[in-house]
Amino acid sequence: MAYAAVSLSCTLPVFVAAVLGSLGDPRSTPWTAGVAVLAYALGMGAVLTTLALVVGLAGNVIAPKLLSISHQINRVSGAFVLLAGLYVIWYGWVEFRVAQGEQVSGGLVEWAGITSGQVGAALAGIGPVPVLVVAVAAFTLAGVSGVILARRRR
Repeated sequence: MAYAAVSLSCTLPVFVAAVLGSLGDPRSTPWTAGVAVLAYALGMGAVLTTLALVVGLAGNVIAPKLLSISHQINRVSGAFVLLAGLYVIWYGWVEFRVAQGEQVSGGLVEWAGITSGQVGAALAGIGPVPVLVVAVAAFTLAGVSGVILARRRR
């Protein structure tokens, strides 16, 4: 229950964006939001189920190895958090300047927006079925790998 409460700050904005984004299209219907909620639930369920299976089945194998390199993991994850925080500050500054009427072009924020749009367009061009098949295959591979690792260590 504690994990659910803490993770809400990360997942709620994505959930709201997925549902409200589906309603932003003039061609959308109430069913569109329902499909978006279902897709979000299935996606999050697949990720968390896979993680739970891998940790449950291979946790005894992986945990000691992770503990031995936890110092390095903490440094690397701290660097990622620092970089993400710096990006959020920069993004806020750019948005503030745009709200003040300044013309702001180029830079990291524009690049991130363009790249995000290109990735979204590429995924839309591929279609949902191949993306879903690849995602299911990746999660299945992760789960099977966890089971194999757990059985080898017994």
